[in-house]
Amino acid sequence: MGFLAPALTLELDAGAHRLAAQASGRVTRHTGSANALGGHGALGIAWRSPREAGLALDARLEARADALDRFEEDTRQQGRAGLGATWQASPRAWVELSAGAMARRYPNRPLITESAQGEVQADETLAVGAGPLMLGGLGVDLEASLDGWHVDANVNRLDRAGVQVGGLVAATLGPWGVEASAGWWFQAFSTGREDAGSVLAAGLTATPAAWWSVRADARRLASDSTHPEGRFTQWQALLSVAFSTTSSLAAPPGPALGVTRLADGRWQLATDAAGAARVDVVGDFNGWQVGATPMRPTTPAGRFVVELRLPTGQHGFMYVIDGSRFVTPAGVPTRDDGFGQQVGILRVPQEGRP
Repeated sequence: MGFLAPALTLELDAGAHRLAAQASGRVTRHTGSANALGGHGALGIAWRSPREAGLALDARLEARADALDRFEEDTRQQGRAGLGATWQASPRAWVELSAGAMARRYPNRPLITESAQGEVQADETLAVGAGPLMLGGLGVDLEASLDGWHVDANVNRLDRAGVQVGGLVAATLGPWGVEASAGWWFQAFSTGREDAGSVLAAGLTATPAAWWSVRADARRLASDSTHPEGRFTQWQALLSVAFSTTSSLAAPPGPALGVTRLADGRWQLATDAAGAARVDVVGDFNGWQVGATPMRPTTPAGRFVVELRLPTGQHGFMYVIDGSRFVTPAGVPTRDDGFGQQVGILRVPQEGRP
């Protein structure tokens, strides 16, 4: 198993959002409907060990601020620390367990109010995922999750605990990504009040370069409650721009580029594809099927590797970047495939021959 060199990432996220809400009871100090335009900003730092067929760790700190021209110009400030572990069961399946603690503060709320000026939340998440599953040129990821949380507020009647079950489908094609998710949640308050509801969301992401991206989201949140103030329907539209920079910490040299014969008889294929979300190898040995033989990311950043056990003979092969861009392998003999591209050639000798 073993760990690859971890990476330290600095992340900046800023954007604008619009909110519309219709309440059948009371939301905070507002009755009826609300429309608001606001902004949000976040600064985070994350420590990650790369995900491979083994165990990976993720630790992060984040500070976030939201401002909305609603509810008497309410604002929210929050900080969060979290730790996660991911078991990569195979190149296409993983299990993730994470936990975190968050502190929230509402500086514009008066001290004499039934709403909280501050609260602390502990949360846990268990997620199971599969992907990328290749559908044409699309790489599709599936994920199911179970979330739990407990909140202590400065107003005792707002102490609560809850749980949410959700599912997510995400697809990527080159620099574009789209995802859709649905969740059903329930929470109980210390006063005996119970809320239940659903959340539906869709997002579109464009990643022109590895260090920045633009994302648009739409969400619908519906809540029912044993108390009138917990009944509402809310719509959100968000537009965000995110920037990040990553530095590898004490990175080992990693696998050599090209084709290497290993001591156990397998063949190691390694290529560089900076900024790629995924890389596959296709060839005579897998029927040239994209997605049949995914490569895994390794160090240094942007390098992908896979180990194969191949039969004796000559095998043509190529790399496929993000499901659609075919790349000729470097450092090996090539031949014309008859369609204007060069295919790499890997010759596997008989057992016992060099």
